[in-house]
Amino acid sequence: MMEATSDLARMVDAVLERPASGAAAPGMIESAAPYRVLAWPDYRSERELRELFDGYAQQLLGQGDVSLCLLQVPGVDPRLEDAIEATARAWKQAVGSPTAGCLHFVDDAPGVASWTALGRSAHAVVALESARSGGARRSFLQTVGTRVLRHPAQLQPLLNTVRSADREARSNAPWSELGYTPWLFEGATIVDVAPGPQLRTHYFESAVVEVIEPRAELFSEHCRWSDLGRAHRVWSRSPSERIAEIGDQACLVIVGDALESVDDPSRTLATAASYLAPGGELVVKKSRWLDSQIASVDLTPVRSSASLTVLA
Repeated sequence: MMEATSDLARMVDAVLERPASGAAAPGMIESAAPYRVLAWPDYRSERELRELFDGYAQQLLGQGDVSLCLLQVPGVDPRLEDAIEATARAWKQAVGSPTAGCLHFVDDAPGVASWTALGRSAHAVVALESARSGGARRSFLQTVGTRVLRHPAQLQPLLNTVRSADREARSNAPWSELGYTPWLFEGATIVDVAPGPQLRTHYFESAVVEVIEPRAELFSEHCRWSDLGRAHRVWSRSPSERIAEIGDQACLVIVGDALESVDDPSRTLATAASYLAPGGELVVKKSRWLDSQIASVDLTPVRSSASLTVLA
């Protein structure tokens, strides 16, 4: 497997000079980008390459977290060097840029067994016209075992779905580690203090979420991925300022790392604790100075995870 250099004019030399892949499993995509879209174009068809880049690669430019991985199969395709040269010509015509940081070449997946492994390391595969005529490319689409994109308009919705699922999985992990269950706070109030542009409460089903985020209006205007609007109410106020309307019946207050970015962490912690109902819990990020801040509230640590401490 070969990662394209940023200068397409040097791609052929990079292929010849690249080190051996070592112990990497054949067909597995090694890419710094967490999301990978796979395609097996006909390198003899300049039109198909241009359509691939016009429709799909254009959408990936500047995203940074997605790579377009091009399969090259010895014995079916031209030599890898020739395939890269054809790719470079089509890329310049379609994209108009000498850089192709989102491109990878996969040249170590020659057959059905490796195609299955390849599919496990890709998030989608593009169905191109050359696969309609049957043969190896059609077999590849049927074997690879991942989502098939048949139109460029399907790409961004798919990436948004995958990214959202990953974010949710990352946000859910700390809560299960702390022993919370999804329905524990059903119908109860949770206060999320300074979460940034995204809620940290998706794990908790049917909870009433109050958000205190001083930059909420900025996030709403400029962050397309912000989901603060899913909360019951959003307060664009300082975390150290007590909001009387929230009351004092929250079963859970999440402070996280908010204490690291405020001028008065002791006051912020005390304000957050004031929203708790009797028996409620306050979740804060572990830090060297947390013990000194706990003195500002009548709470003690009851359990912790790798990064969070629960006070009650």
